Amino acid sequence: MYKILRVTGDYRARQAQANAANAALYLEQHVNSSTSESPDYGLGVVATNASQRSREIAAWYAAEAGRRFDVGGPTDADVGYGTGVRVGGRGNNNIYHTKMPAVLLEPWFASNPKQAVMMHSPTGVNRAAALLAETVQKFVLPGNTIALSIGHAGKPSNPRDRGAAIYGGGTEAAWSTAVVVKAEKILTEVPAQEQAQEISLVVASEDQSISVPLDIGAEIRLTVVPS
Repeated sequence: MYKILRVTGDYRARQAQANAANAALYLEQHVNSSTSESPDYGLGVVATNASQRSREIAAWYAAEAGRRFDVGGPTDADVGYGTGVRVGGRGNNNIYHTKMPAVLLEPWFASNPKQAVMMHSPTGVNRAAALLAETVQKFVLPGNTIALSIGHAGKPSNPRDRGAAIYGGGTEAAWSTAVVVKAEKILTEVPAQEQAQEISLVVASEDQSISVPLDIGAEIRLTVVPS
């Protein structure tokens, strides 16, 4: 399991919260948008001062978004020369002041009608959340603190900001919130194989029996009392 820190407030404050908690990774969920309906690539954004680790995480995320969601590869000349990583630009200050690897996640375009269908689907939310969670699991060991940020939502300096409009209705902030909440649940659930198993010890007498649940591995002591 991971320790999840849901950072809130303006972006500089979120980064300060993550730094104070010694988070191992900072991920902020967004979705891209354009005045055109045609762009369809996944993207990871890193700051201009990003470490190589941040760039590796961003590249893996963008590649997985392309593979899982059938979106095309990056076509913009400034997008990491085909790696799916954009260095700096819009969103740079959202992650510039972190002391840990940090990436803005943009799996597709809200302005693309085909991709907007996924955004209106619970299955699409679940798949995006699974990708976020697997990004954490691939690059950070369990037990570490992970800072998760919901892009555009909850900024005191601009509380009305909801990010991009989704084709067909809805907002980026609402969708990102659903994805982060789901991913947090995935990352904090105890795997089934690690959950405590129980057996029952049955104590019987002439007139009653008592069933006591015990964790497997617990020490069992029996005392025989003569009747």
